Formats: sequence, structure tokens, C-alpha cells
Amino acid sequence: MQWIDRYHELMDEELVRLAQSGSDTAYNELIQRHRGRMLRWSLEVTRETYLAEDVLQESMLRAYMMLGTLRMPEKFLGWMKRIVRNRAYRAVRRGGPYAKELPFAAYANGDGSSGYDEETTEWRLHARLSASGTFQLDDNPLERLMRRENEQSLHRLLRQLNRKERGMLEEFAFYQRTPQEIASLYDTSSNNVYTTLSRSRRKLQMLTYQTKLTHYLKERSGGGETGRSKQLGIDSLYFGEIWDSFALCVLHATQYKENVPYTLPQIMGRTGLAFRLQVKRTVIDDNAVKGIHWPAVYQKALRRLGFQPASIGDGQKVSSASDKLMEAYSFVQQSLDGGHPVIVWGIRVGYFALIHGYDDNLRCFHMTGLFEGTRIPYEELGPAGSSELFVLSLGRYAGTAQQDTLIAALTDIIEHAEGMESSRYPEYEYGLAAYSVWMSGLAAGKADPCEHAHLVWSTASSRYFAYQFLVELKQECTRYRAVGTRLAELAGEAAAAYMEALSDYQKLKRLFPFPHGGLIDRHEVRDEGVELLRSIREAECRGINKLKLMLQLLS
Repeated sequence: MQWIDRYHELMDEELVRLAQSGSDTAYNELIQRHRGRMLRWSLEVTRETYLAEDVLQESMLRAYMMLGTLRMPEKFLGWMKRIVRNRAYRAVRRGGPYAKELPFAAYANGDGSSGYDEETTEWRLHARLSASGTFQLDDNPLERLMRRENEQSLHRLLRQLNRKERGMLEEFAFYQRTPQEIASLYDTSSNNVYTTLSRSRRKLQMLTYQTKLTHYLKERSGGGETGRSKQLGIDSLYFGEIWDSFALCVLHATQYKENVPYTLPQIMGRTGLAFRLQVKRTVIDDNAVKGIHWPAVYQKALRRLGFQPASIGDGQKVSSASDKLMEAYSFVQQSLDGGHPVIVWGIRVGYFALIHGYDDNLRCFHMTGLFEGTRIPYEELGPAGSSELFVLSLGRYAGTAQQDTLIAALTDIIEHAEGMESSRYPEYEYGLAAYSVWMSGLAAGKADPCEHAHLVWSTASSRYFAYQFLVELKQECTRYRAVGTRLAELAGEAAAAYMEALSDYQKLKRLFPFPHGGLIDRHEVRDEGVELLRSIREAECRGINKLKLMLQLLS
């Protein structure tokens, strides 16, 4: 319980992230911290204390259920303000304590304006001033119908909870009781209350998801009983190491395109993935792939290869009740209907896989990945899976000029190495500078054995493809007439530098075997690892300098 006592010390953004991960204590702290402010927002619209309280309770439940859809935790207060004011405007449109007529003072500011906050974009008040000096609210039948449908859906969902779950959720969300107070009411422990609230929220989210999925599939079928399906043929096997799952998916997807000439080293090299390194500043873990802004980096890399990619999501968690999931399903199915397979993250394992078919009747995707090719239920792209949403289609292959591709690739590789790329996360260090963070973290013992070994082995695999790419590039450079000989020399020298780095990575792999990580708790082992990383950084610096000279010649 020591951690729970420290929730009040956390910033809002940290509490939001914890709440999105399932911590009801974090959500309760957020509400307690800002309840007074939220009530003022409600009062500004309703001008009536009891109605403002009702609106606040409804808003807190709405936010509780929809928190997973908030993509920028630092915007929590603005997001919450919109929810409160929107619900307040809805309450006023229903009439509030004054039915259909409100006193003029309930809306007009000192300057005679309506009091509408432009930040609130979801709902607008449609009103006219009557001869009696009151506002008459125009009622929109469509909005009224939608409101009734939503309220009925919420009541149906709540009825799916058992009596205890529903009661505890109402006490928490509507009456703002703490888990400790709820525990006293139900003669149980606080831990039991936490567990019940979390289970209730997950159940509500799953029920919401199922309702939305059924409605979406019914719309797709035009209201009929028979759903749609599509499956692209499979001509090649999916194989490779776990470290290279995105590039493997790209290679596998190219079998559905005509005249796409790329090998795996070329994909890794020309996209720049073979040369990347990103390390978290606070701890050495196996989550380096999350240090890449996937939509920006992967789409840019694929355009360089001549594709016209599109994607949905960025690998961040989404709520199972989010409309973003239905948007993702539609994106996947439209891409497949157009003959384009889709790369997806986090199905069953924390790697990329390829969707090459779907069946609405069976509610499943046909997939291949670092598991046996199989059918995956729709639910695994969402609530039953990681809920870390990212789907990407390569799109149409239009080809590209070889020299332009090489110039763009070298530019991105150098910018990444020097920490100059635009798509960055503040908690990560990038490129050559990331080695300093890695070395200091390893020396200080801030590395989990297994996760550190994962970083070593995955980066070693990348550098193997960097070396292979440069060796192939040396042969290609002979095609450039005026500067071909010098380009080939530089490519060879760069390849030699990366071979030195790769040789040291092989020593690191023996020092920190995957998955158990070796004897990382020993100072002498960590010191040896730091020296190897320092040698690798020096070798890669030399290699990057050779790539700079190549870029100068090409430009």
C-alpha cells in the first residue's frame, strides 16, 4: 500500500497513464484533485447547484469509461473540461430545472453573449430570445433520438453487471465515495473493491466493444445476414528472427506486389532500420521499438521504397470502447479488398505480424507472423489483445529512382545517428548519443538481465543487416559513372567499420546471452560490456563519417 499513498505526489499526466492502464486509485486521485474545478465548469453553464452536481457525476462516469481514448495525457484537464461542459449543455437542452425556458441570466454574460465557450466544439446551443425575455431552446429531433439511444445503451450495459459490481461502480462514479468508504458499505476489503471496480470497467468496455462491432458488421453487410470475406493467397513462408519482425512483414507483403526487387538487407538498409538505436534515458529495457514514432518513421521509410503507405494508430493503448478500433477494422478490410495486406502490431506477441485476409461471418483475420499462420478473432485486435493499436498498409507500389532513394536513406541514417531526426520521444536518446545512455545505465546496474539481453541481440541483428546492406551497396555503386569508384570505396570502408561493430556485438551476445542475460549483476561483467559498447560507438562513428562523404558525392 506504500505506492497508493504516493499517488498524490504524481503529476496529472502520470496519473492519467496509470488510470489508462487500469489503476482506479489513480483515477480517483485525479477526480479528487480537480473536483472543485470541474464543478465550477458545470455551474458556469447550468447556473444551478443541484443540476451542476448531477452533470458532474454523469461526466465523471463518462470520463471513467472513455479515458482510454485520451491520446495525450497532458491534455487531461482540457479534455475533461469539454466533457463536463458538453454534458452540462446537454442537461440544459433537456430543460434542467426550468424545463424549456431559462431565465435570460442563465445564459447571457455581461456583454449579452450566449456564454458559449469556443473550446467546446461537440455541442452548440441553438436558442432564440423570446418576447418575454427568456431563451427558447430549439430541439433537434435527431440529437434527441441519438441521446435516447446512447442512454438506453448505457442502461443496457449497466444491467449486464451483477448487483455487487453495479452497486460499487455507482458508489464510486456517481457518489464519489473512496474505495475505503465503499469497502465499509459492503463489509469487504479495499483490495476487493479495487478488483471489482477494475473488473466492472473491463466488462463494460468489452460489452461496448461487442455492441459496436455487431453494429459495424451489420452496416457492412447492408443489414443482411451474410458477411463479407477476403483472403489473399500466400506464396512464401514467413520466417526470420524475432528482432526483425517489421522488415520481415514488409518483405512478406511484397509478394503481393509486382516487380518489387527488395531483399531483407535492402529493406533494412534503405529504410534506415538497420542503423537505428534508441535507448530509454531512465532504464535499459527491451522496449526500444516503442522509441520509434511508428506512423512518421515507417511511412517515410516505405515511401522511400516506392510504396504509398497509410496507417491508423501509433502503438499507444486505446480503450476497447474506442471508435478507433472500428476505424481500424474498416481500414484493414478496405486495404485487403484493394489487394494490400496489412502490418499489425501486438497480436499474441509483442512483435509485428501480417494480416492477409478477413471473414466477417467468422469474425476473424487470416494472419501470418512469428507464430503459425492462423485465424485470429477480431477481438485480438483490440480488447483481448494488447490494445496497443497500429495497423499499416504498404499501399500501391509506384517505384522510385535508385539514386534519390539512396540519397534519402543516407540523409535519414546520418540525421538519426546525430540525433537530428524530427520524430522523437523525450524519454529516449537516439543515435550515437544513445550509446552514452546505454553505457551509463549498464554501469549503474539499471538494466534488467533479460530486457538488456534483448536490446543487445536485437541491435546486433540490425547491425548485421547494416553490414550486408553496405556490402551490396558497394557493388551497386559501380553503376554511378562519374563518382562510382569513389562511392564504392567509401561503401567498402563503411562496411568494414560496421563489421568491427558487429564483431564487438557478437562478444556482447556471448557476454549477455538471451534470454537469461548472463551475469549482469557482476561489476566486472558490466565493465566489460561498457568497454565493448564504447568500441562499437567509435566504429559506428567512423562508419557514419564514410556515409557523410558518400552523401556529399551523391548530392
